[in-house]
Amino acid sequence: MTPRSAYTDDTFIIAQAFNQRVNLTPDKVAYSEFDHQAEQWKSCTWGETRALAASVQQWLIGLGVVAGDRIAIMLPNSIMWVAIDQAAAGLGIITVPLYPNDREDNVHYILEKTECCLLLIATQEQCELAKDFVQEIESLKTIVLTDQVEGTDLPVLNTQLSNDQSIPFHLDGCTHKDPATIVFTSGTTGRPKGVTLSHRNLLINAADSGRAVPVTEHDQLLSFLPLSHTFERTTGYYAPMLHGAEITYTRSINQLAEDLQIIKPTILISVPRIYERVFAKINEQVQRKSVLAQKLFKYAHQIGYDKFCYQQGTGDWSLSFLVHPLLDALVAKKIREKLGGRLKFTVAGGAAFAKDLNAFFIGMGVNVVQGYGMTESSPVISTNRVDRNIVGSVGLALDNVDVRLSDVGELMVHGDSIMLGYWDNQEATNQVLTEDGWLHTGDIARIENEIIYITGRVKDIIVLSNGEKIPPSDVEQAICSDALFDQTIVIGERKPFLSAIVVLNNEQCKLQRINTKNLHDDEVKSELLKRIGRYMDEFPGYAQIYKITATLDPWEIENGLLTPTLKIKREKVKALFKTEIEEMYAGH
Repeated sequence: MTPRSAYTDDTFIIAQAFNQRVNLTPDKVAYSEFDHQAEQWKSCTWGETRALAASVQQWLIGLGVVAGDRIAIMLPNSIMWVAIDQAAAGLGIITVPLYPNDREDNVHYILEKTECCLLLIATQEQCELAKDFVQEIESLKTIVLTDQVEGTDLPVLNTQLSNDQSIPFHLDGCTHKDPATIVFTSGTTGRPKGVTLSHRNLLINAADSGRAVPVTEHDQLLSFLPLSHTFERTTGYYAPMLHGAEITYTRSINQLAEDLQIIKPTILISVPRIYERVFAKINEQVQRKSVLAQKLFKYAHQIGYDKFCYQQGTGDWSLSFLVHPLLDALVAKKIREKLGGRLKFTVAGGAAFAKDLNAFFIGMGVNVVQGYGMTESSPVISTNRVDRNIVGSVGLALDNVDVRLSDVGELMVHGDSIMLGYWDNQEATNQVLTEDGWLHTGDIARIENEIIYITGRVKDIIVLSNGEKIPPSDVEQAICSDALFDQTIVIGERKPFLSAIVVLNNEQCKLQRINTKNLHDDEVKSELLKRIGRYMDEFPGYAQIYKITATLDPWEIENGLLTPTLKIKREKVKALFKTEIEEMYAGH
């Protein structure tokens, strides 16, 4: 009988686990992606992926790249990304993943900091960004395109790879304790730090994650979060690899809805922002319908959620469950079909997930399992289980993870998945790792019956001038449940009241006839505050929004205001709106 996981030896390096998976199911489809030249989807078996990785290894050896060297992968999610990663792992080369659309100054800093000798890129835009790097960064010897791009004379990887299927796949370049990758955390403040993760760090976290939220070789995943981020890399790449699941790489975020219909995944890994966008669109459509339709929608969601709680053992049976099949067919099934119609469960991580939003999707039959982690822990620390999903919590710690609370209530973490340290930054390492290996998460938590609840950030909790404490994420999620508001940050530290900076949705402004020509007008601001107030009924008076600044310019990764996992860089946004913030608190 085929073993459930390819990780059967805890001294494996990543390439050995990959190789074992190939040996178990060599002819099964492993990865799929869209071929834009042929204008069709193409697939690659496990055996074909290994052959491609072996060819990449031969090429790397020819370049003179050796164990311990660092190479940067600045590619979109793709089969080639996987092949390069596995090739490097087998040779003991350390990968430095970069977000494909990262800013030039950030890329320059990371390449220089890690002394990368090779940079792999894929697009014309990246060629423009990287054209001076070879002259400016002493260690960087080569920049290579994966495919031909017009107007550049850079070498092209695909033209240099051999088609010889007999090329050996090397597996002896390092040990499981050695660094596998350096992942730079795109922090919301300051310069990013390079989290150094070993082969064991990543594999044990992938194996534990795959046990906690079961993945099988019959599952189909649709990957759209960047592989440059550890959340997707571990849970959306390594964990499925261990269990032989098939992964399809989406064409783009903009085509995600269409790709969901085409691929029909059984498992989806996502960040809360994607769920927020889906909910806002659904909510907008419902608001256009009749009062009866709106009530039916709300009733279907509530009964669905109540039934879920009963099945989980956290609620009572109700007569209303008898009408659930009918309501599910009329309402909830249509929502599930928009997500492909085959989802067993979805995983939410990477940022705080609003309890009401989680409950909504569960009520519609989409079992969203919320997890929690950070890059420094490879990244998963805890997760809810499919059969023990406590909405509002981040679930149980993984098997090989120990947790405790500090004197101030900060969650501390210990285990085999904790990073080796920050690359070339011992001072920063000492600030987050104790001498006996406990990691400071920076998150305030409580633990009840082994279930972990994150209640805020040590640094992010807003303390008003009257001493009241507010976690801003709760308020921000409530505001963004209105489709009019695409993004927001709430501010008010040591101020007498809360205010908000919001990014408005241009299409919704037209539909709602919002006067966008003068967003500073008092009447416009008053109208926006009234809309926000509709979603703030459950918040106490001191947590209401009293002043607002609005803009139509989105906060994006490209303008440096979002991290690759769509977290808002709060301090940078506040710096951008410094004058407006001063005006909102003038006289206070």
